Amino acid sequence: MRGARSRRRALAGLLLALAAGVANAAPQRIASLNLCADSLLLELVEPARLVSLTKLARDPNLSNFAAEASRIPANHGLAEEILPLHPDLVLTTTDSASAAPALLARLGLEVMTLETPTDFAGWRRTLRTLAQRLGAEARAAALIAEFDARLARLAPAATPRRAIVYQANGYVPGPSTFADDMLRGAGLVDAYAVAGHPEGGFLPLEHLITLAPDVLVVSNAYAEHPALANTLLDHPALAGRRAPGRPGFRYVAIPERLWTCGSSRLAEAVERLAAAR
Repeated sequence: MRGARSRRRALAGLLLALAAGVANAAPQRIASLNLCADSLLLELVEPARLVSLTKLARDPNLSNFAAEASRIPANHGLAEEILPLHPDLVLTTTDSASAAPALLARLGLEVMTLETPTDFAGWRRTLRTLAQRLGAEARAAALIAEFDARLARLAPAATPRRAIVYQANGYVPGPSTFADDMLRGAGLVDAYAVAGHPEGGFLPLEHLITLAPDVLVVSNAYAEHPALANTLLDHPALAGRRAPGRPGFRYVAIPERLWTCGSSRLAEAVERLAAAR
């Protein structure tokens, strides 16, 4: 009798171990409900493992991997789009307001909520966390090593110049952001942070002129896709400051897709800034 109980316990333990192994196996059918999660996935795993990405991943103005994403089924963030695909992992992020992830989890799907990275350190951390779940640790390590090597190759600035990243409607990202790290990586000084602003906010045009940065970093959308949100940049007070022969700052346009979400393409944004300083 005692021997039979021991065998049953051993069998139960084996079944539990097998179940745990299946649960922890690297997922082979992955869906994403967030643009930034799309980017992380497209760098870490082969497309064959991706059953759905957001429709935004196909937009070349927003995504660094639009061509790759165009070959993967797109979703609009709805649970009813994801459920029939039978994914073994669904990704979302901490800043998502969608009800779809919670609904999918209640229906039995594994939902992983990633930290939304806002700076270089956060990108490295989130990339490593996701890579561990995907069984792609070596790929993540290689991406981070190449990223760090590209930044290390940039020559230091002889005289650091003051810069401000000026986005739509006059928003400045502020310290501890991709924008701030991007400036410092390029050897520029974040004039907004130095002025004592502890976080991002809307910077009135008068204040911008008072801070007098040497470089004003704007999205390439300003030049390529005019919009009311960018009309501040056409104000005569700024136009005069960038006229030939007049003291003032220079504009540097960087594609916002390079630094909206964390990806290894952040290095390209830093390199472009360093080349323009």
